[in-house]
Amino acid sequence: MQDWHDGQWQQSRVANVKPNTKLVGSIWLDESTGLYSQSIQVVGGKPIVTTVAKSQMHGEIFTDVYFVVEHQPNDCSEYPASGKIVFENIEVSWEGGGVPAWTVAQFKPACNSLGKVLNSSSLEFTWITK
Repeated sequence: MQDWHDGQWQQSRVANVKPNTKLVGSIWLDESTGLYSQSIQVVGGKPIVTTVAKSQMHGEIFTDVYFVVEHQPNDCSEYPASGKIVFENIEVSWEGGGVPAWTVAQFKPACNSLGKVLNSSSLEFTWITK
């Protein structure tokens, strides 16, 4: 998580997972404490990453949702050999409801990487590894 106003990162610890491992992640706002919490875990397992960050540091509630593949590789073989990551069963809720209208944007794509909206609850990132 990052506060875009001052660039302060709330860095989670790094965890290694095996290829084809399914993960589930959540981010939620606890309005009673004003804290955002993030949790990532292997399906059916305990959380492997947990982060807590202040929510209203500048009198606002964050409303943007991003799915990203970060960090350019030095070599395309550094990306997973499957050539893709799929985010599926995405559920986003907020006051007033609605379904996100996902858009794809790329910044300095590497290894012929491409983001694709599959439907309102699934996104796919692909690349070549050679």
